[in-house]
Amino acid sequence: MRHFFESKHNQNLLYRTGQIDSHGRVIDYEKNKSKLHILEREFKEAERVEEKRQQEEREMRHRVQRKRFNELERAKKAEILERLKAERDLSNEIINTLKMSATGGFDAKASLTKKTNGSTASSRQSREGFFITDGQR
Repeated sequence: MRHFFESKHNQNLLYRTGQIDSHGRVIDYEKNKSKLHILEREFKEAERVEEKRQQEEREMRHRVQRKRFNELERAKKAEILERLKAERDLSNEIINTLKMSATGGFDAKASLTKKTNGSTASSRQSREGFFITDGQR
């Protein structure tokens, strides 16, 4: 029996499985039970810490992705709003042009606001000269 347990192959196997120490002495689990229990607790604690770190990392990535998504949505909504404003301004310009052409170039409402409110007169002046025939009047 002694030759079997002293062989190099069996010594390596017993050492890897934790049944003997590096000097070939048999390890008594009853004597080292408290040490093993402490090691097991440390391993469990290390696993919990690692899992918590991974969870925090996942949450941080989720927050960053959510923030990017919200920024993209905000930009998309702002772009849509600008497009709608531009379409509304164009529609108002077309309507004003049609009114002007239907009344023969005289817009009573515009002429009244021109006299009473200087700010609309400046916006009206910026629109003058839009058509080639506007400068001839």
